[in-house]
Amino acid sequence: MRRLLAAAACASYIALSSVSSGAAEKHRPLMVTVETVNHQRYRSAGDWLKTKNGIAAKVSAMSKRDYEFLIAIHELVEAYLCEARGISQASVDAWDTGPIGSKLDEPGDDPRAPYAKEHKFASKIERLVADELGVDWGKYADEVAGK
Repeated sequence: MRRLLAAAACASYIALSSVSSGAAEKHRPLMVTVETVNHQRYRSAGDWLKTKNGIAAKVSAMSKRDYEFLIAIHELVEAYLCEARGISQASVDAWDTGPIGSKLDEPGDDPRAPYAKEHKFASKIERLVADELGVDWGKYADEVAGK
């Protein structure tokens, strides 16, 4: 468990330090929520929404709690990086549901996606945590692809 917490702390530090805009920025309280749902807004295993005070991640119900946790980690890292870099939820949603993104298995993997860099980094963190949990990535990826 300590290794998992260390990996999550390291991921958070890397994500936050790479987008820090300086010490003069006023701290805003952050509220993060994660909810397991049976249906998403569109075909996806995970989704994020910007809220008044932070980020809400919605993860599809999966066969294992670890899988839901991995999706949540991915969504939260991606959402936070998008917000920090000025990438709006509206532009992400437009890409995911638009004429190109909606035809792709994983819209964020396309280098034309407005959040491709953020998605790629979130995927790296997701894989690191999966490794720490001993998750079989192939089985996990198969289940995620079915959502």
